[in-house]
Amino acid sequence: MSARPASFEVQSFERVDATPGTALLRLQGTWISSQRERLSAPALFIDDGRRTHRLPPLPGPDDATPLATPDGTHWRAAFRVPAELLTGRVAYALDAGGGTLVDLPGPQKRAAAPGGGATARDRDRDRSDGDGPAVAELRHTVEAERARRTQAEQAADERRDAIRELERRLAEERGARAEAEEQARAEREAREQTEQAAGQVSGRAQQADQRIVALEARVAELVRDRRAAAQAAQEAQTETVLARERVADAIATEEALRTALEQSRRDLEAAVAAARAETEARLRDQGRLETQALVQRAASEVDEARGAAAAATAQ
Repeated sequence: MSARPASFEVQSFERVDATPGTALLRLQGTWISSQRERLSAPALFIDDGRRTHRLPPLPGPDDATPLATPDGTHWRAAFRVPAELLTGRVAYALDAGGGTLVDLPGPQKRAAAPGGGATARDRDRDRSDGDGPAVAELRHTVEAERARRTQAEQAADERRDAIRELERRLAEERGARAEAEEQARAEREAREQTEQAAGQVSGRAQQADQRIVALEARVAELVRDRRAAAQAAQEAQTETVLARERVADAIATEEALRTALEQSRRDLEAAVAAARAETEARLRDQGRLETQALVQRAASEVDEARGAAAAATAQ
């Protein structure tokens, strides 16, 4: 949760007509904040209805950059304003930066006290208006020099703080640089290891490529062998089919021959029986000698027929 902006409690806001055409606005009050906070140099804003004018404070004894605290810090400042801006309905505000903008009431007009009738406090406060032009200018010069010295001291403090901050950042940068160098060294070693591993991987990859080429050649050879074997198997299958067909033809031929042989044998036996019957009849008719001659001739024919049948069976 962000802290609330500082506030300013107005104690007095006065207008003193210092010179013709010029007014001096004197502001006193207390800066209050929830925590100690160094504010920017406050500026007075005057809105005359036509435009807004920003006026810086005159150099004075109080700090140009007030410190706001929880207990409150007294602060006063004076602003030199052209009198023409203070005519009509005018709005006043005090801006200390960081979102701190304080609305101010209208200033109370106060006449400049004569030189002999004013109190010491009034003389001190109005000295810049009651003295002559040369003395007032000298006083303003001294106050400006004092303000410049204060600003220089503040700038020196800021420079010292900046130097300390730079030294801290430099130490951080040195640490970061050392860490970066260590990381770079580790990355360099990792890169060298990676390159070495990459070289080994490249060698293994080349060996693998060579094995792949050899395997591809072997696969191609096996494919050729398989195709040759498939072709030989196809040819063998074709030869087998043809052989089976030839065997079937041979079996059919053998069966036909056996059938023909059986028929020839039956025919032969029938012829032999007929010849025997005829021979027996002739023997009875022509006598025994003729019958024997016929029988011998028939037996010779039977032997020839058996020889022919045996030859046919062997084929």
